[in-house]
Amino acid sequence: MEFIPEALFGASYRKSLTTLFPRFLKAMAAYHEEEIRAYFRDAFGYEGDVDGSAAKMVALFEELGIDMYFEGDADETRICQIPIDSVLDQDEVIRIIRESMQ
Repeated sequence: MEFIPEALFGASYRKSLTTLFPRFLKAMAAYHEEEIRAYFRDAFGYEGDVDGSAAKMVALFEELGIDMYFEGDADETRICQIPIDSVLDQDEVIRIIRESMQ
């Protein structure tokens, strides 16, 4: 999935992976909520819901000087044309990309 911003925006792999990661965890919580909550707790000390923890992770990365958003157009048609192999459906993938846009 991290190659979608590379194709859409010409983003580097590092930026794509870092920017999508908290939003990906949020989406994966629909399938593995307890594991995702445990990750946030163990890795960052975040307690509470996954949405709040993902937002804290984005804020932490921004405080470290990492740009956590993409600029451009999240064209749904183009996103759907990029082949991905994921448990996430197209709507979930589009939502992750949209949440990563300024």
